[in-house]
Amino acid sequence: MIGVSYTFARCQKLNQGFTLVELMVSLVLGLLVIAGVGSLFLANKQAYQSSEGLSEYQENIRYLFEMMTRDIRQADGTPCRKRDSRFGPRINIPGIEWGEGIQGYTGNEASADQAFGDGTANRITETDALRVTGSSGKVFKATHTGDVFTLDGKPNGSFFIVCDLDSGSVFEATISGTSLTDISGSTSGRYTSESHISAFTQSFWYLGCNGQASCDTADGRSVYRARNNLASAGGENPNPIINGVKSLQFDYLTKGASEYIDTVDYWSSIVAVRVTIDLYPPQSGSLIDKTGIPLTSRLSHVIALRNRIQP
Repeated sequence: MIGVSYTFARCQKLNQGFTLVELMVSLVLGLLVIAGVGSLFLANKQAYQSSEGLSEYQENIRYLFEMMTRDIRQADGTPCRKRDSRFGPRINIPGIEWGEGIQGYTGNEASADQAFGDGTANRITETDALRVTGSSGKVFKATHTGDVFTLDGKPNGSFFIVCDLDSGSVFEATISGTSLTDISGSTSGRYTSESHISAFTQSFWYLGCNGQASCDTADGRSVYRARNNLASAGGENPNPIINGVKSLQFDYLTKGASEYIDTVDYWSSIVAVRVTIDLYPPQSGSLIDKTGIPLTSRLSHVIALRNRIQP
């Protein structure tokens, strides 16, 4: 009987469970563990998002400089050779400016490419801009009869550069198979069977308002690239390349000089361009200086004009 009573009392004690104090302590410990795990998860998530944002930011910068380099490096190029003082008449057509291959606009200096203003794709005052022209794409051999060029392949586009060893011209043409018909009248009787033709390109780089936010903020500014925007036909709308740019500046190195300058008298003397951009970094709202102004990062990139590099 004593053994049975002892066993019953022991089982009754085991079935009593946790006391209120023990339960409260357990809940507190559980909440602390959950809070710690949650804080660790949120910290890792925030670090991942910051890393992703920074990677995308850096990739956009690389893409911007790559595109600029591609355009500027080929400025003033022709399918024949580098242009120099002996390279003959340059014939332009309405809406197309071949000019000197490269031309910059400082601060409030206006250009025909894009007007100043706070509308979408308008150029922002007090920022530089740059126009580059030249040839790009495949080079075709051409025979010339009247206003018709017969090529050794099928071209694409509306505007072209034709040149021989003495001169070059920009012209607008219609395409039929491997034939181009000059409808601008700038090449008639000028070129021999030793001519070459490639597509004409004209790019205009500038800082503009993107319409996504106020033009005075990081989200409201973008670097734009407009191609053939002066053309009466075939022009493209300006395309935003990268957002969050505070300012854009171009400086130029002339032949024989040792220092970069912001403007020149003779654009044909330019051999290199230095691009400087001030960028609002990711999450710039939390990065401010002592005066409360968001911090920016400054990047510079030097691009040599391939067609003007001396051998």
